[in-house]
Amino acid sequence: MEKQQKNNIQLSILMYGALLVATASLAWGALVYSQIAKMSGEPAGIYMHCLALLSDSCNFYRGMGWMQGLNPYEPLVFWWALSLACLAFLWRRQCRITAV
Repeated sequence: MEKQQKNNIQLSILMYGALLVATASLAWGALVYSQIAKMSGEPAGIYMHCLALLSDSCNFYRGMGWMQGLNPYEPLVFWWALSLACLAFLWRRQCRITAV
């Protein structure tokens, strides 16, 4: 029982830590693309699809930010963290089911 509880705590830490990284990644992307919107004079909303997708236009915008000294946003960090959080959630749920 104690080992099960320890596993649940570790998986919870992993899940919430990954969610925190995913949230921070989105905040980082929003900051980068809002700066790019400010430089180009366009509304920031047109760049929001770049928070989750990689496309030619998003790579162009990232390059614009990099040329201005901004750290480029990488959507892979968001997807990696979100995937890790989902896996930890499912693994924790499976551990609870098998313990009953």
